[in-house]
Amino acid sequence: MKSILMLLLKDFNPDPRVLKEAKSLGKRGYSVTIHAWKYKGNYAKEDYKEFSVKHLGPQLPNNYDQMPKLLQIFFLSLYIFFYTCNAIFQGIKKKFDILHAHDLNTLHIAAAIKLFRWTPLIYDSHEHYPSVLRDSSKLMYYFGTIAERLLTMPVTAIVTTNDAIAEQLKKYKKPIFIVSNCIDLAWFDALADKKKAEELLEKHNIRKVKKERQNSRQDKPIVLYEGIVKKIRGLQYLIEAKKYMKTDCIILIVGEGPYIEELRQIAKQSNADDVYILGHVPYDDIPNYILASDIGVNLLLPSFNNKFGNPNKIFEYLAGNIPLLVSNLPEMEKVVKEGNCGFVVDPSSPKDIAEKIDNFIRNSELTKLMGKNGRKIVEEKYNWEKQVDNLSQAYETIIS
Repeated sequence: MKSILMLLLKDFNPDPRVLKEAKSLGKRGYSVTIHAWKYKGNYAKEDYKEFSVKHLGPQLPNNYDQMPKLLQIFFLSLYIFFYTCNAIFQGIKKKFDILHAHDLNTLHIAAAIKLFRWTPLIYDSHEHYPSVLRDSSKLMYYFGTIAERLLTMPVTAIVTTNDAIAEQLKKYKKPIFIVSNCIDLAWFDALADKKKAEELLEKHNIRKVKKERQNSRQDKPIVLYEGIVKKIRGLQYLIEAKKYMKTDCIILIVGEGPYIEELRQIAKQSNADDVYILGHVPYDDIPNYILASDIGVNLLLPSFNNKFGNPNKIFEYLAGNIPLLVSNLPEMEKVVKEGNCGFVVDPSSPKDIAEKIDNFIRNSELTKLMGKNGRKIVEEKYNWEKQVDNLSQAYETIIS
C-alpha cells in the first residue's frame, strides 16, 4: 500500500477539496495522512475512515484576534515559520511514498522534505496563486511568479482545477491533470433530506410563508449563499439589491469569514427584511440548506484572480436542483451557458441582481427547468465521480 503525505497550511475544518481527494484516494487503496496546521484550534475533531489527520502546532495565541494588526502580522509570520519547521521535521521523520502539496504556500515544505527523502511530489494548485497576489500589487504578482517557478522545479506532476489555470501552468513543463472542484453526488444525496431541511429553517426561525392581502398563503423563495464571507464575494450588493426588488424573497447567507460582522451591520443599516446571516454551520448540513432554498448565488467581484474562479459551491447548488445566479466571470459563465441552468449578472450592480432575482421568482416554471438542467449537467459531467479518475491517473503516472 502506497502512503501519501498531504500538506495543508490551515486547519482541516474540513477543506472540501482536500476532504474529497483524501477520501477518494483512501478508498482506492492508498494510505493517506494529512498534516494540517492547528491555526486557532477550531478544526473539526473527527475520525475519518479513509485517511488520518494530524494537526501540527503551534496554535496561535488565544487572544490573537484582539491583538493590534501589526502584532497579529508578527505572530502569524512567527507561528507559520514554526509550523513549517515542524511540518518539515515530521515529513522527514516518517517515510512517505508520495508528497501532495495543497496550495503554493506548502510547496516549499514539500520541496524541503523531498531534499531528504527524494519522494515524488504533486503540486495541487487550487487557484492561480500569482494572480491571487496580483490583486494586492504587481510587485507581489512578480514575486509569486518567481516563487512558483522555482518551487515547481522539484515537482513531479501538477493537479489543478480548470483549463484556464492549467494554461497558466503549462510553462513549467510538468504533466498537468485537471481535477475540478465538483460535487460528490454520493455525499450530497446521502445527506439531503427535505424534513431536515425544513427543521433547519425552523431552528433559525426562517419563515418561508407570507400572507397576501386576500389571505392566501404563498412561499417566499430563498436566495442562498454558502461559503466564506469576504468582501470580494459581493454579498453587500446582494443585500442592497433587496430595495430594488419588485418581488419578495428571503436572503440566506451561510458561512463564516472576516467580513461577517460588517455584513451584518450593512444588513441592519439597510433595514432589509428577511436577511439571515447564520455564520458557521456544520459542513454536512450544507445539502439541506441548499434543499431548503430556491436560488443559489455566487457573486464574486471582478479581480485579476477571480477570472479563473470555478467555485465548488455552484456545483453544490446544481446538485440540489436549484438554478444559479453568478457573476459574469468566464469559468462560471461557461457552466451556466453550457447547462442552461441560471442567469449571469454584473455582481457589483444591485439593480441587475434585483432584476435577475425578480425574473427567477416571476417565472417559476423556467426556474424549475433551470434547476433540473443543472442537476442533469452535474450528473453527466460536473461530479466528483468523473473527476477522481483524473486524480488517480496523476498518481499512477508518477508511480510508474
